[in-house]
Amino acid sequence: MSGSAQPGQQVVVGLEITRHVGAVRGDRDRRPRARQRLPHAAVAEPDAHQAGELADGIEAAIRSAGLPWTVIRLGPRSGQWYGPMPRTGAEAHALTDGQLTRLMRVWLGNRGVWEALPGAGPTVPVPADRADVTRYLDAYHDLLARLG
Repeated sequence: MSGSAQPGQQVVVGLEITRHVGAVRGDRDRRPRARQRLPHAAVAEPDAHQAGELADGIEAAIRSAGLPWTVIRLGPRSGQWYGPMPRTGAEAHALTDGQLTRLMRVWLGNRGVWEALPGAGPTVPVPADRADVTRYLDAYHDLLARLG
């Protein structure tokens, strides 16, 4: 995409599809300031049901592929550890795999899904819908099926 996004134009950023209509997303501490400064902005919560569907789909893909990974459930953000749930920072660091994370980003990117934060996993933003979650999960499941 060249230039800047026009109002109403969809910009695909990972699972994060953002419409440039003044929507503001951020942590809970920033929302009151956003509402105060941008009264016309849409400041809403992500869809908890879709976030659950995303995490459930990631977990199903991991199980289907027979991989010893663990799903991460953190509000609207999901992801995976490349092994059992770590209990310490050292265990978490030992589970990182830069090459696999980059492979996943390229795989998803080649299927029209941009993983904005490597290793952080996808998130379900306010404007995402079920089709966005399905699109991510289809590409993710296909990759894990090939890896498993």
